[in-house]
Amino acid sequence: TYDNWNGAFSPIIPNTNFLKGEGPGGIELVGRFSVLDLTDADAVDGDMTVLSFAANWYMAPHVRIILEYASTRLQPVGNGRGFALRFQADY
Repeated sequence: TYDNWNGAFSPIIPNTNFLKGEGPGGIELVGRFSVLDLTDADAVDGDMTVLSFAANWYMAPHVRIILEYASTRLQPVGNGRGFALRFQADY
């Protein structure tokens, strides 16, 4: 849910806690497509498109692991691909 007062989303709480042996935790699948127009930029004259997919594993209410893949196309420079693995704990 979105908290209008603080201007932020409420944290995601999985139904089970993997770290306490209650179950697998929670899985979230994410996809995003974005386009950036760089025709007014001094360095590159073109556009950049990004297609990314991610899986978030909520192990516990304040612990998650994020695996993300992104494919980028920057015209007229070229293409790029990469993976990212992140660990987040907030207390």
